Amino acid sequence: LALELSPGLHAALTQLDLQYAIAPGDITLSISPPATVRGALCLAALTIDVGVLYNTRTDLQNAADAGALAATTVLAEDRSPSGVARAREAAVAVINDHINLGVHLKIDPSDLVFGQIKLNEDQNKYDFTSTENLPNAVQVSVRRSKDSANGATPLIFAGIFGKIAGLYFQKWG
Repeated sequence: LALELSPGLHAALTQLDLQYAIAPGDITLSISPPATVRGALCLAALTIDVGVLYNTRTDLQNAADAGALAATTVLAEDRSPSGVARAREAAVAVINDHINLGVHLKIDPSDLVFGQIKLNEDQNKYDFTSTENLPNAVQVSVRRSKDSANGATPLIFAGIFGKIAGLYFQKWG
């Protein structure tokens, strides 16, 4: 059985720079995009995942800043142990109000550190010392990783390409 493409289909595939193959005795048409098209699709997918990472970084920074501001606002009025407890509650509540990719953010208790800052005049910078005794500062870290309360950032295409590459190397490698 001999198969041929119509002149119009052949011209259309050639115009799109697509390569095609017809197996003898088979009625299937297999079209494979050239490397430039596959590369462009991979680049577009990578761009989307990088955009997700930048969005996540911005959302996490906004949540950390808001949590630190909420905690220091409470500390400005009351630096006692009960004030520290209220400052911790305020920071956690504000952070929980922030959303990243549809997930309400959470904070690990170890990522909210109270302390004191003092100016180091020799180095012209502030030094932070962790303490809950009369704190005047707070360090807030909001994370997205597989071991954090928020879980890892869900990338859209990175997992797909990793699985495809794994299958390719498993099959051909």
